Amino acid sequence: MPQLDVWVLIATLAGFALYAAACVLVYRYADAHAGDTAGRRALPIMFAAAAVICILFSCLIENHNDLNTYNSWGQWILQNGVNGFYDTNEMAMPPLFLFLSAGLSGISNVTHIPYRIVYRLVFLAQFLLSAYVLYRTARKHMQEVPALCVTGLYLFCPALVGNCSIWGQTDAFTCMFTVLIVCCVIERKWLLSFVWLFLGISFKAQILFVIPCLAVWLIYKMVAEKHWLCLIIYAAGFAAAVWLSYLPFAFTHVAEGDVLYFIDVFLGLANNKSWFSSFALNFWSAIGLNLVEASSLWRYISYGVVIVLTAGLCVMLFRSKYEHKLFLAAVLQVMIVFNFCIAMLERYLMAVIPLMLLLGMLVKDKKFRLYGALITSSHLLGMVVAAKYYRLILNSSSFFADGVVFLFALTIFVVQVLYAAKAISVLFPGFRPQDKLVRFLKRGKKKEQAAEASCDDKMSEDLCEDRQ
Repeated sequence: MPQLDVWVLIATLAGFALYAAACVLVYRYADAHAGDTAGRRALPIMFAAAAVICILFSCLIENHNDLNTYNSWGQWILQNGVNGFYDTNEMAMPPLFLFLSAGLSGISNVTHIPYRIVYRLVFLAQFLLSAYVLYRTARKHMQEVPALCVTGLYLFCPALVGNCSIWGQTDAFTCMFTVLIVCCVIERKWLLSFVWLFLGISFKAQILFVIPCLAVWLIYKMVAEKHWLCLIIYAAGFAAAVWLSYLPFAFTHVAEGDVLYFIDVFLGLANNKSWFSSFALNFWSAIGLNLVEASSLWRYISYGVVIVLTAGLCVMLFRSKYEHKLFLAAVLQVMIVFNFCIAMLERYLMAVIPLMLLLGMLVKDKKFRLYGALITSSHLLGMVVAAKYYRLILNSSSFFADGVVFLFALTIFVVQVLYAAKAISVLFPGFRPQDKLVRFLKRGKKKEQAAEASCDDKMSEDLCEDRQ
């Protein structure tokens, strides 16, 4: 193992620990200064500092493979149009992202500014916009200083900075649309919920991970409030908008009568990998199945587990009286999909970062905050492992690299389980599953003691009869 990799690993662990500690300390600071009103001046300073840091870090990698791929998609569209694009590029992104890539490639061609600069500037602006959306959301639920602290933790989260600047990925889109969708469902803005869902799914398909329990809640509320007609119209409009967004890319197939071709395209985007896990610090990596081929049977088993757990989450959502239960439900929903679905990537849990930071400020529980801080920090581990050890594991079967992934994944999976247990106790105050387990074990022990006592009594009776 090259010495540099060891130092990168040490630096990553240090960054993981420091950011987790920073989260806990910032929560305490916000609690102590919640009533202060002079903190808003810090907002533009934080945004400017985050922008400078992202620009500096973006210089570390000139042309990442993903950036080159996005540019090649954009150039292909500019030269050939969009019709038939998915026939040539099977693992491409959803339509609106492709239109954006083509637009950025066109700007690069006209201005002669390198694509990587155009792309990163646009997505830096989007990252800052997602931070502002989080700030506005936080202000609806807490005072100024706590809202600023949540925004600061988001802006300077190492995983998000690396994702948006060094790597040039688009997961800040998922973060932003996740917050917008959850907030609209909470505020009963039904039409906006469908609009944000359409935009989210048209940029990143991973937005679907947060939808199942929220969709059940939205349908229940709209039906209970007798908005049947609106529900039907909005759902039909959403389906039509998705179909129309794919239509330019599949016009030839639609003309031939294959009007549902976009469904095949979308399923292809969702199922283009057959690994149990790809450096996702989830259940499959925690049992050592990272980058191991998964059969179709295991895929269906994983879907079954997700459906069962989601059904349980929906039951808890309906029975809980906690004020911010939809935030918690959204976080737990993404964690369920991320941990038990097959073919997850290391960054697919990033959608919950803003919601976990919000909940860390809203829930005054030390353990809950600590577990949330560790999970938020863990995205950095996944990104570095994917960047530094991916080729090593594929090409040389390194026990060291396999061990690193396994230990990271096992630790973070255990932390996620602890976080989920604390979340249940937040949803249902006074409910302590560990107490029920202790009572169950004690009941079993009492039954054993009673059985032993009755056995001793019977033996003593038999002994007495023999003596007589």
